[in-house]
Amino acid sequence: MRASTVAGWIFLCQVGVAQAQPITLLGDQNTNMDISAASTTWIDAGGKTTIAQMTDPQRPMTFTPSKSEVVYRLGYQSALWQHYRFAKQLD
Repeated sequence: MRASTVAGWIFLCQVGVAQAQPITLLGDQNTNMDISAASTTWIDAGGKTTIAQMTDPQRPMTFTPSKSEVVYRLGYQSALWQHYRFAKQLD
């Protein structure tokens, strides 16, 4: 499949901060890259949020930029949501 842009998402959602999030370019020349700080994150303290809730434009989640080398401390029921944006680099 050849396309100018291929979006890769851990989950599908439209979040305000996602539009400002930089896009990580993937290509044959970059076979190994550090993407540890390329995502945005949101912690669901109760661990009950569904993908349907995440994609609901009436209930936007507040994602914050992730940081490299950070260990997220989660509670017993917590869930860490991460959002990435990828695009295929043109040859």
